[in-house]
Amino acid sequence: MDYFIIILLICLSGVFSGLTIGLASLSKEEIERRSHLGNAEAKKVLSVIKDYNLLLVTLLLGNTIVNSALTNYLGSLIGTGLSVVILSSFLILVFGEITPAAVITKYALQVGAKSTPLVNFIIFILYPISKPISYILNKVLKQDIGSILERDELSYIINKQQQSVHSDIDEQDSRILKGVLSMHDIVSAKVATKRRDIYDLKYDQIIYLNKINEIKEKGFTRIPVKKDRRVIGIINVKNLLGLTEEVEAIDIMESDKYLNIEASTNIDDVLHQMISSHIHIAIINTHDKWLGILTMEDILEVMFQEEIYDETDQEEEGRDRKS
Repeated sequence: MDYFIIILLICLSGVFSGLTIGLASLSKEEIERRSHLGNAEAKKVLSVIKDYNLLLVTLLLGNTIVNSALTNYLGSLIGTGLSVVILSSFLILVFGEITPAAVITKYALQVGAKSTPLVNFIIFILYPISKPISYILNKVLKQDIGSILERDELSYIINKQQQSVHSDIDEQDSRILKGVLSMHDIVSAKVATKRRDIYDLKYDQIIYLNKINEIKEKGFTRIPVKKDRRVIGIINVKNLLGLTEEVEAIDIMESDKYLNIEASTNIDDVLHQMISSHIHIAIINTHDKWLGILTMEDILEVMFQEEIYDETDQEEEGRDRKS
C-alpha cells in the first residue's frame, strides 16, 4: 500500500509538472489560429488556456501540494533528515519533473487536448484558492499583448518554413511573401524609372504623322508631357489613332490620369493609391522638376521579386532599365 501511494504521488507530480510546462510551451496566438482553422485539438486546448493565469496557478498549486505530500509521506516511512530530502528530491526531479516534461513538451498539443477534462476537473477543485490569486495576477500584469513579430522576423520564419520538408510553402510562395513584406521599406525613387530613361514630349510639341510614327517605334502606351521641367499630363497613345490634323501635345494630353507622389513615398502606399483611384501610373514631381515614373508594373515586380514582360517589352532593354 505504501509503495502504491508513493507511485501515485509521483505520477500526480509528473502530471502537474508535465502539463504546466507542456501547456505553457504552447503559443496562445498559434492555438487560436489553429482553432479558427478548425483544428479540434486546438479548440479543446484553447478552452483551458484562455485564462492562462488561472491555469498556471492551478497547476503550480496542485504540483506544490502533491510534492509536499510526497515528502511528508516519505518522512513518515523512513524518518526525517537528509535521507528524506535526497530521496524525495531525486524522485520528484527525475520522475516528477524531467521525464514528464520531456515527453509532454514534445506532444504538448495532443496531450493537452486529451487531458482537457482532467485539467478542468483540477481547476474546479482548486478554484476557491487559485481564482483569487489569478485575479490579482490579471490585475497586476494587465492584458497579455501576445507575440508581435517584426517584418524581418516574419521573413526569417517564411524562409525556414520554405526550407522545411513538412511545409507546403514553395519557393514561389516564399518569394512573393517576402516581396510583399519588403514593400513598406522601399521608397518610390528606388523603383521608379529615371527621367533620363523615359521618352517624353514637350507641351508645345506638334504631333502628326512623322511624330506618330516615332512614338509607335518607341513602343510606349503612355507618354509624359512636360513643361518647365515638370510633368503636366500624360498622352495615351490610343488617342493618336485616326488623328487627321496637327495638334500640340498639350491639346491631347490627360492631366488627371496620373498620380503626383513624393520620392520618399513607400511603394505600398503608392499601390494603395493606385488601386483606390484606378490610376496605374505615378509621376515623381519635386517643387522644380520631375524625377521619374512609377507604374503598377514596377510595384508588382517588387512584390513578385521577378521581372514582368509583356508582348511589347524588349527583354534586354527592360533589364538595362532596371539595372
